[in-house]
Amino acid sequence: MRGRPAVGRRKLIDGIRWRVRTGAPWRDLPSEYGPWQTVYGLFRRWQRDGTWPELLTRLGPGGRGRAGVVDLGRRGQPAQPHRPGRPPYPPHGDTL
Repeated sequence: MRGRPAVGRRKLIDGIRWRVRTGAPWRDLPSEYGPWQTVYGLFRRWQRDGTWPELLTRLGPGGRGRAGVVDLGRRGQPAQPHRPGRPPYPPHGDTL
């Protein structure tokens, strides 16, 4: 088989979630989510073709979500809020 190994769609979505949650630049995306260019490419493709509004509409009020809150927790389980005194995301090696 030629080329790079495929990155699973779930990892790419988790990478998008990480970037949106942290506000970090795309280039700072941890490698566990795949190449930042691939994650960004999926984000932009879904932005251009209207996937994000459709997803938010389906998961918003009247859909499976609650009051417009989209929970993309792992394996369909509710996402766990961060505990007080701890950062809401795992550190990725950069310090301010």
